[in-house]
Amino acid sequence: HPEDMPLVTAVRRRVLSGERIAEENRIILKTGAVRWIRLHSQPFRDEKEGPVVRILTAAQDITDRRAALEAVRAQQELIRQLSTPVLRVRERLLILPVIGEIDPARAAQISDQLLGSIRSNRAKVVVIDLTGVAAMDATVAERILRTAQACRVLGACVIVSGVSREIGNVLVHTGLDLSQLVTKGDLQGGIEEAEQFLRHDGRRPPATRADMSWQPTGKPDG
Repeated sequence: HPEDMPLVTAVRRRVLSGERIAEENRIILKTGAVRWIRLHSQPFRDEKEGPVVRILTAAQDITDRRAALEAVRAQQELIRQLSTPVLRVRERLLILPVIGEIDPARAAQISDQLLGSIRSNRAKVVVIDLTGVAAMDATVAERILRTAQACRVLGACVIVSGVSREIGNVLVHTGLDLSQLVTKGDLQGGIEEAEQFLRHDGRRPPATRADMSWQPTGKPDG
């Protein structure tokens, strides 16, 4: 395959230098069909330090296996997107309902997906609803807060709704500045706050206050 020729050339040089190589590349059959093959190349020298005089190569057709792997990856990506949907409620307003356990990998996914959606939708307000999250550790809490900071850098106000006392306790003890964090007790309150924000052309109404009912007084467990 023309696109794989640089790889094939580089591998050939390595084999001729005496290196044993296993690599995958495409070939084009006479019918025009493209197949993926895995090549195992074993060089042999005439003497211990002499030049390579013979190369034994075994080829395996892996087209079906690669197609199956691509199908699995596509399915995993679909599941990933469905597990953390970013919903465009109206122009410039996004809602991210988070449900279930959040580990560091999922927190990173949430961050990437949300920031990408802000850019593509030119959003001005994002409501992150944590009503469906029972708990989170300090690492995840810090990632969520830094995501909120990144959203503000992109020009979007972030409202966090449904924060339980347990999660609030963890958020406070991350040591990060929470003075710019807008919170509401539930999703409805978050949406109402977002609507007010948009009605005031992106400026938060002076009379509006964050809902700090989750505000903890002690240190987080553990």
